[in-house]
Amino acid sequence: VGPTLTGHQGPTVQLRLRQSKESANRWCRQFHLDVRRDGITVTAPNEPALLRACLWLSNYWSLRRNAHLKLGRRTVKAAVELHTGADLWGGFSTTQAWPFGRETDDNFIELARVGLTATPVMTVLEDYLLPTGGPFDHLAHPQAKQNRRRLQRLARATARRGVHVMLMGYNPKLAPDDPIFRRRPRFRGALQARGAFRTLCTSDPATRRFLADSWASLFEQIPELGGIIAITGGEGFYHCFMRSATQAADCPRCGKRHGPEVVAEFVNDVARRVRQVQPEARLVTWPYSAGHWSGDRDQDDYIAALDPKHVIFQTEIDKDSVDWREAGYAKDCWDYSMSKVTVSERCRRQRQLCREAGLPFSTKLEINTSIECLNVPYLPALENQRAIWTNARSLKPAAIHSRWMFDGACKSASEEVGYWSIWGKGTEYADLDQILEAIAERDFGSRRAAKSVRRAW
Repeated sequence: VGPTLTGHQGPTVQLRLRQSKESANRWCRQFHLDVRRDGITVTAPNEPALLRACLWLSNYWSLRRNAHLKLGRRTVKAAVELHTGADLWGGFSTTQAWPFGRETDDNFIELARVGLTATPVMTVLEDYLLPTGGPFDHLAHPQAKQNRRRLQRLARATARRGVHVMLMGYNPKLAPDDPIFRRRPRFRGALQARGAFRTLCTSDPATRRFLADSWASLFEQIPELGGIIAITGGEGFYHCFMRSATQAADCPRCGKRHGPEVVAEFVNDVARRVRQVQPEARLVTWPYSAGHWSGDRDQDDYIAALDPKHVIFQTEIDKDSVDWREAGYAKDCWDYSMSKVTVSERCRRQRQLCREAGLPFSTKLEINTSIECLNVPYLPALENQRAIWTNARSLKPAAIHSRWMFDGACKSASEEVGYWSIWGKGTEYADLDQILEAIAERDFGSRRAAKSVRRAW
């Protein structure tokens, strides 16, 4: 609100908070616009939603290159409430830590500007274990209190901008002869990675309860946390089957059970326990590279055993598929291709399985770079990136994970396409081709230049 160049009051933008059943929902993904000739009134149920509304207006006017809105009232609603992506370029890390001082920064609004509502942080549970006065005290970390305080500062800093930290969870990796296994043999899980370490056995109820309580304690102390991303396939959220060479046969409990049943039981218990202390937290299970322990390509049994009230199932849109080219050769898409722009058969089938089970579904993309070229901020292959976003939208997911931790946010053109893929309904930018045209004209100055740029893209 302010005077015009002539000194007269011009149109104003008014921001209004209006209490509703959505007011307590940190993931609120909608706001209301009342556009009149004398100004705009933005109404939302809480401050994060108002911030998202302001960023929506800023992004919309930037892409249009003028401050224009159609007269009338409308509701603006995002296609998904949970959009996860890596921290800003240089502010993230693929280790269990992040650059010291990041928790004191004040630029997390730039993550919200590209539409993120969550950002992942590698979290090794051992770093945060406190003494509990029980048999697991041996695992307590001497700096757990300091580590928790630092994580709390980071979570609060991001949450102030409507972006919540998702813990990329890593369960304890223990030496094969760790003393806790001698004292409590039932805690001992299967050998992993050719004998390099053992996990804690989650088929033991006391162990499973300890792990669930330990994760939940972080949310009890730090309610601003967004949730957990549990990679249950080939890395991360360790369990007896993950990197066992013998299907957990050396674990006297898990070796007698069906792998998907064991892993789902563990994930369900953690999710339920976390949501007891923080109902707004989300747990995403991601069976990335589950072929290491599961012979089931599509994870039928695992999906069937998950709790749809507390767990979101995530899968990659293209991983482990084959891209046949017109020239007659095939490209094996191990991970995150920038040239394959179709949804894999596995992804489609898992989407259908989740739909039948009533299980919330998340799709994993990599939209700035490809696995073959990770060390640049982004690849200007916008036509293919548009197709990837279109494919993701066609799956009608409950959540999208658009960038993992080796792909930092840099406010790229692809991230802008993704923003409007999620927020563009009801505008001309619901058509992703229109977005590319608008970006090319805005960034390169003319329609003539835009045509050349689009050919290059």
